Amino acid sequence: MVTCGMQYFPPNKIWLIVLSTPLFSSYLYAAASEPVASLAPIVVQAEDGEDATENSKKYKKSKSSQATKMNIALKETPQTVTVVTQQRMQDQGLATVADVMQQVPGVSIGYNDSERPNYNIRGFAVDNIQIDGIASSYSGVSGSVIAMPVFDTAIYDHIEVLKGVNGLNTGLGEPSASINMVHKKPTQEFNAQLGASYDTFDGRRFTGDISGGLLADDKLNARLIVATSDGGTGKHYYEKNTTTISGSLTSKLTDQTQLTLGIDYQDDDPHGLGGGVPIFYSDGSQTNFSSEDNFGSMNWVRWQRELQNSYVYLDHNFNDRWKAKLSFSRQDLDAFAKTSYAYNGNLNKDGTGLSYSHWASEGDLNQNTYDLTVNGLFDLFNREHQVVFGFNGWDREANEYGLTYPTYSAGNTINDIEHFYGNASPDFKPERTGVDKTTDTKMFGTFINTRWNIADKFKIFTGGRMSDWETKTRNFNQGQLISTTSKQKQSSIFVPYVAATYNIFPTSTIYASYTEIFKPQSSLDANDNFLDPVTGSNTELGLKNSFFDDHLDVNAAVFYAQKDNVAEQIAGTGLNGIEARYRAVKGAKTKGFEVEALGQLTDAWTLTFGYAYNDTEDAKGKKINIANPKQTAKFNTNYQFSGDLSGLRVGGSLNWYGSSYDYINMGTRAQPNLIKAEQKDYVVASLYGAYDLNEKTRVSLNINNLFDEQYYTRIIANYKTGYMGDGRSAVVALNYKF
Repeated sequence: MVTCGMQYFPPNKIWLIVLSTPLFSSYLYAAASEPVASLAPIVVQAEDGEDATENSKKYKKSKSSQATKMNIALKETPQTVTVVTQQRMQDQGLATVADVMQQVPGVSIGYNDSERPNYNIRGFAVDNIQIDGIASSYSGVSGSVIAMPVFDTAIYDHIEVLKGVNGLNTGLGEPSASINMVHKKPTQEFNAQLGASYDTFDGRRFTGDISGGLLADDKLNARLIVATSDGGTGKHYYEKNTTTISGSLTSKLTDQTQLTLGIDYQDDDPHGLGGGVPIFYSDGSQTNFSSEDNFGSMNWVRWQRELQNSYVYLDHNFNDRWKAKLSFSRQDLDAFAKTSYAYNGNLNKDGTGLSYSHWASEGDLNQNTYDLTVNGLFDLFNREHQVVFGFNGWDREANEYGLTYPTYSAGNTINDIEHFYGNASPDFKPERTGVDKTTDTKMFGTFINTRWNIADKFKIFTGGRMSDWETKTRNFNQGQLISTTSKQKQSSIFVPYVAATYNIFPTSTIYASYTEIFKPQSSLDANDNFLDPVTGSNTELGLKNSFFDDHLDVNAAVFYAQKDNVAEQIAGTGLNGIEARYRAVKGAKTKGFEVEALGQLTDAWTLTFGYAYNDTEDAKGKKINIANPKQTAKFNTNYQFSGDLSGLRVGGSLNWYGSSYDYINMGTRAQPNLIKAEQKDYVVASLYGAYDLNEKTRVSLNINNLFDEQYYTRIIANYKTGYMGDGRSAVVALNYKF
């Protein structure tokens, strides 16, 4: 058991709070007073109506609150934020958040299997998910049956990706990124549309979306969205089967107050499972499998998940300078899996040499999240400044139920790997053993951030977050509490947020930001104790430019993150029924830079481009995170024709990934034989086109992986396999608006 006590403020951090305290003395005055005419103002930013992108027909969004908790221009935001708009999701057919992340500069996606994508940014994995800016934590469950779902995008207006540390909103997390999925909102005017698509993998997708006012004057608006995806995936014996339903209501209670109620439901019930393929034969030569090969996925394999997200938001404008938002959400995730794996041993060229094992797991995750945010303007020293403060937190109960499944046996031999799917491995019926565990985790914190209007061109952000965090695991046998283990508690964790922006030209802004990281870990060491929390800092310097009357943004940033106590899996664990265990890596650090361009070159021509580089080392200078590419470059462009071809829109994309590698032990633990497995750099090209038959009907064609590139998205050294990316496919779609 590891228990950590109170952490006090270091003296050099007290000034951050002192600088922010004038808001308390200024709030009452600011809320009651009219603005002074001589003050240099900060423009009050967009409300919810301007936050939507679904009818803008643009790839660019001008504002975001994800980094600072203030809905300010992205050019004035002192961190890197990438937004994927509704138009881009429609053009490229991005049906899941995994599809969206594949298009974000600097992102590589590795898969443990098809149901557990791992988003890697700036050298680290992403475990911070937000819905409408409200944090949800999947930290500590990424490797289990209740791992983060693959969210369907049908119900979201746009996806925001904040790179680096999201210090204010959670204070806890990796210096990678946080993903914010923003709901589509009900409208007063009537809108309805239906969509259908079919792809060459034999995959089918249907969507329906209806929205409108039930009462006049925004007194009650409603929206219902339904999406289904089923059929082939391009991998043998793996078919998707997903249903998503979302309903929401908004009500204007008064001229100043709006209530939002909503519920999302997603049911994933795939048939089979996408898995990796062996990289080497037993003699050390490399295999040559294709993206369709999917050994070990039987007809009976399942990974079922049901996710329900219920939410209520109350927005209130006190006046034109002050507003508040109270939010609550409840997430319930139920999951069950039974699988067959073919990773044991070494593959011979005649198809023998491997043996199979079974695994089953069941669990559920229940999480309550709450947030109160107050945002406003106040006057001080004859200038107008902006401040946001509030509190938020979540409590999570994660239950994992012991199940029976066939134990591994050396007799589970595979005679021919080429035919090991379908019914080659016997089905089994898991039964609950009564040996269960419940992990309770709570996080609560207060935050404050002040944007000081030092001069018309110069702004400084000072603020921070104070958090309490605790967790414990209760172990049960036949419903009786046996023990409480793995207790951890962190109190008064202070995370500073300091940043500055300077407008060097009317179209150019330089910025710098600094925040610290404090992330309690759920990884266990060899003695079954939690590793000490991750600590460190994150620094970013950047330049943001806008061209063509703010239609095109071109940004560049350099970043540096330093971490201690990073979890690294101990070799030999996580295999053959041995639970994964970890050790702490001291002094890990990541440095890199990014360049991104996004927007319109003309009214008809849209362009996005991003290049990212990162390098991660431990304290001894040894490269870590080597299984993910250090470099990525992503390019996308489209053109909207006019005149006789005014209904035609065409485009294409090129995603380049640098090389990655890892070492696979083809020997034994006692006598290792490490062979370097390398994925050389590769390019995935795609094309798309759409044509408006009339004002209501649109047809489109997307060709993904145009040249049928064969590549590993991730090298999984522990399993001696690589997860292969999807092969070439074509998707034809029809959309009708009422």
